[in-house]
Amino acid sequence: MSERPEPETPERETLSQPAARKKSPWRDVALPASGFLALLGVVWFVNYQLRARLAPSAEETEAAPPLPRPAQVVAEAIAVNPDAAFRALRPMVGVAGSLLPHRVDSLVASGFGLPPYLGALVDAEEPVVGAVGRDARGAYWVLGAHITSPRELLAELTGGASPRFWIEERPEQGVTLILPKPGLTPMGSSVGLCGKILLAAEHDEHLLALGPYVARTLARRKGPTSLVRVEVDAGALDAMAVDRWDLSTTRTMRLREFVAGLGKLTLDVNVTSGELAAVLHVAPRASAALPRLEAGSAEGLLDLPLGPVAAFLRAPAHWAAVWGEPLLTGDASARLEAAGTRLAEATAGGVACVLREGPAAGVLCRARISNEEEVRGALEDATAILTAKGTVSALETQWGLAVARLPAGEGQGLRARAPETDAHAFDVLWKTGEGRFDVGLGLGAARALEPQSSATWRTRKAAARWLSERPLAFALLAQPAKLGTPNAASNPEALLGLTLEPAPGGWRVGLLAEPEALSPLVAALVTK
Repeated sequence: MSERPEPETPERETLSQPAARKKSPWRDVALPASGFLALLGVVWFVNYQLRARLAPSAEETEAAPPLPRPAQVVAEAIAVNPDAAFRALRPMVGVAGSLLPHRVDSLVASGFGLPPYLGALVDAEEPVVGAVGRDARGAYWVLGAHITSPRELLAELTGGASPRFWIEERPEQGVTLILPKPGLTPMGSSVGLCGKILLAAEHDEHLLALGPYVARTLARRKGPTSLVRVEVDAGALDAMAVDRWDLSTTRTMRLREFVAGLGKLTLDVNVTSGELAAVLHVAPRASAALPRLEAGSAEGLLDLPLGPVAAFLRAPAHWAAVWGEPLLTGDASARLEAAGTRLAEATAGGVACVLREGPAAGVLCRARISNEEEVRGALEDATAILTAKGTVSALETQWGLAVARLPAGEGQGLRARAPETDAHAFDVLWKTGEGRFDVGLGLGAARALEPQSSATWRTRKAAARWLSERPLAFALLAQPAKLGTPNAASNPEALLGLTLEPAPGGWRVGLLAEPEALSPLVAALVTK
C-alpha cells in the first residue's frame, strides 16, 4: 500500500515576507498624480496670493477721484471705441494698412511693448487715451488703454518658472511699474498699471508724471461722437517751437505773432460714406484775434483741367501788404504793394491754380474779373517796378535773380533766371479777356496757358461735393499718387482735399480723403 502524500501547508505571512498584491491603476497612478496636482495647486495659490497683495486694487483705483489737469499737459487725445476707429481708418491708408495687425487689441499690446497675445486682455470697446506733456527737455507722451483683468495680466507677465518681468509699486502715484528683467526682455517703452488702465510712455518718469491723470481722468471722460478727438493747447507751440525760429525778418516775426495768438486746437476724425473727414477747429487766445478770413465760392477751381494738385485762394485785399516786403525795400516795396493791392481788389472773388501734367509742366492760375483795364494797369505797374534798373540790381544782389520782360513775341510777362545764364528760367505770363485773368507760371508757363483739352475737376464727384458745400477761404485738391514716383499698389485717382473757412470763434480746417489717398503719404513717412 503506497503512501499518500500530505497536502502542503501554506506558509504564514510574516512582516518580513508580505503577501503579493494585485496592481491597481487607481492606487498606483491616479492617487500619486492627484497629489502632485494638489501640490501644484497649492504652489500656484500661494504665488497668486503674493502677487495679488502686490497688485493694485482696480476697485480702489476706480473709486479714487479724478485728478486736475497737470500744468505740463499741452495736448490730449481719445479714441472712444478703438475697435470701431481701427476698422474704419485702416482702409484709408491702402496698402500700408495691410502691414498693421488685423485686430486693434493686438496693435495696442504691441504698441505698448507687450507680447501681442496679451491683446486678448485689452478691452477694445473702451477708450484708448493719451496726453502730451512738456518739460524743460521738450515734449513727451503717455498712453492709456483699458484691460479686462489687471491681475491676469500680471500673472502672465510675472508668473511661471522663468518670468520675464517683475513689478515695482509706486504707491504715491497709485501706479505699478512693469519692468523687464535685465537682459531678458528688452522693451522700447515704460509700461505700468493704474487700476484697469494699462499705461505706456517713453520713460518711467514720464509715466509717473502723467499716468495717474491719464488713468483717473482722461480714461473716465465722456467721449465725443467722433472716432478720434485730439485737443491741443496751441499756445504751447509758441514756447516749444517758435522760440527756435530766426526772428531777424519781419515775415518770421509776423508768423511768430500768429502762432502766439492761437488758443485751442480741436481735431475730430470721422469716416463718412467711405471717406475720411477730419475737421480742425482753430480758436484764438482770449486776448488775441486770428487774421480775418474772407470766404467765397471755390467752384471756379472745378472748371480748371485735372492735374496732380490744384488750389483756390480768396485773399483779402489787405493781405497784399506781404507782396512787396519779401522782394524789395523802401519806395519800391511800397509801390509794389500798391500794385498788388489793386490786383487783389480786382480778383477779390478768388484765384484758382492747377499744376498741368506733362513734360516741363507749368502752373495755370485763373481769376474771374469785372474790370480788365484795372488788372492790366496793375500788371503794367508791377512790371515797370520789377524791371527798373535799381530793382533789377537789388534783386540780383539779394536773391540772385535777373528779372526782365519777356522777349517780343513770347507774350506779356516776366522772366527770372540766374544772372549770366539762361538755365532755370522761370517765366510769368498773363493774358486777359472774356472776363478772365489767366496766368502761367514756371518752366512750362507758356504751355500752361494753352487751351485745355483734358477733363476738368468738375468731373470728380467728390471734388464737386467738397467745394460746393460752403463758402471757402482756401481749398486744395490733390491726387497724391501722381505727385511722386508711380506706385502700382496706389490708386492714382484717389483724391485728397483740404479746406479753410471762417467759423464762429475762429477758423475751420477740413481734411477729406477718398480710400487710399493717404497711402502714398503714409508710405513716404514709413520709409524715411
